[in-house]
Amino acid sequence: MNKYKIAESIVTQLLQDLQTRMNSGTKWDVSDENIQAEVTDKWEDIIIAEIEKSEK
Repeated sequence: MNKYKIAESIVTQLLQDLQTRMNSGTKWDVSDENIQAEVTDKWEDIIIAEIEKSEK
């Protein structure tokens, strides 16, 4: 998988997560340290999964 496809997939998933948070009323205020940590962890997981998928 080329790096542009990987980047596109990651960005798409991040935007989907953000849209889901906004539409569901889920708190996503990144100025809150706990929320920032939760979002960071989830988005790191998305990125790592895509990298691992591309290495197979």
